Amino acid sequence: MAHEEPVEIYIARDLPEAYFLRGLLEEAGIEARVVDDALNDILGDAPDVAGPHLMVHGPDGPRAREIVLEYEQRQIDRAERTGRGEATEEESFCYECGAPVPRGVSPCPACGKQLDWTDDVA
Repeated sequence: MAHEEPVEIYIARDLPEAYFLRGLLEEAGIEARVVDDALNDILGDAPDVAGPHLMVHGPDGPRAREIVLEYEQRQIDRAERTGRGEATEEESFCYECGAPVPRGVSPCPACGKQLDWTDDVA
């Protein structure tokens, strides 16, 4: 990171989530760093003990937190739909930005990422 003091914006439940969020932030032009990787390598994915932290430059903190909050809200919305039985087998999401995408559709309508559905089991 540059000269600004880094700020913690999120503690992920595991490394895949941390790196997914880092990718979302970088897509938005925000440099992010995942810290505590080594501890997770030693302990495994132990979120109660050592969840990986996402850090950004201080001035990017508010915008980065907004992006993370949007991500969290999408996760909550998806869980609520599933809990109410509204999710279907056809419901899927972009593995780049997390937006809902019907299976087989590429590129993602939200972020433009080319999605590979070749290993998809419907």
